[in-house]
Amino acid sequence: MGEEGKVLKAFSHRVCVCAVSANSMMRKNRAERGGKMLQHKGTNSIETLRLRLRKFEKNDAKDMFYNWAGDPEVCKYLSWGPHKNIGVTQIRIDSWNNQYNYEDTYVWAIELKSIHQPIGSISVEISDDRTKSCEIGYCLSRQYWNQGIMTEALRTVMRYLFYEVGYEKIVAKHDVLNPASGMVMQKAGMKFEKMMYRVSRRRDGTLCDCAVYAKKIWED
Repeated sequence: MGEEGKVLKAFSHRVCVCAVSANSMMRKNRAERGGKMLQHKGTNSIETLRLRLRKFEKNDAKDMFYNWAGDPEVCKYLSWGPHKNIGVTQIRIDSWNNQYNYEDTYVWAIELKSIHQPIGSISVEISDDRTKSCEIGYCLSRQYWNQGIMTEALRTVMRYLFYEVGYEKIVAKHDVLNPASGMVMQKAGMKFEKMMYRVSRRRDGTLCDCAVYAKKIWED
């Protein structure tokens, strides 16, 4: 190799070393700014005094359909309408079961231990690993409204997401025409953050205003 080749080789080596060092420093700086990364653990089972929060199972379709997914009143303020039949519910559960293969999937059936039936669901709808924040959605059979069940489930899931996964902020929102959902959020320790106007359409075609609530880990 000639002198020119040796110089080019040495220069290339220095460039590569500098590039690797720069990338390492950038990763280190990001880590120092952001702290630990999220430790996704998936939809693990969690128990409370009254509830068992668990993965949906294939044979849950009938209970899910009759307890809440097929009820127009439960679905009144949700982004999806009531299921037309158990077959639709089964497709939804099968989809969740496929998603359970990924550790960043959080979709729980809310099982009432006294009757061994799922009576609702709670899940992470949107997740941002960069900001360590997520949005939660939930629904519950109207037979069990006003009994503190949804508040119990929401508190439990937030603790799991904060202390087991590493989220630092959890958000939830509700249609302004459904203030009862906002009461659940408040009782679970979330605080009103802002209003979002005309952000989506209800199933009847009208535009929806939403109230946004949030809780940060240092407020727990």
